[in-house]
Amino acid sequence: MEQISESVHRVPPALLDAYVAWYSGYRQAGVAPMQQRGLPSPFLTLIFTLYEPLVVAAHPDPAQAPDTY
Repeated sequence: MEQISESVHRVPPALLDAYVAWYSGYRQAGVAPMQQRGLPSPFLTLIFTLYEPLVVAAHPDPAQAPDTY
């Protein structure tokens, strides 16, 4: 399978300024699983998947088990 990796980063319209700092979109295909580690910040990361499930291998809280969403 061909490797595809694309991303976009946008600032929302002024109407959403108080609620949304920015949004980013990614599309990947044919790439190996990766780790995503976020640094502490005042922002919430919200992930929507459109095709494949999102597999979380480990949580920062060890009491939370890995899962597929």
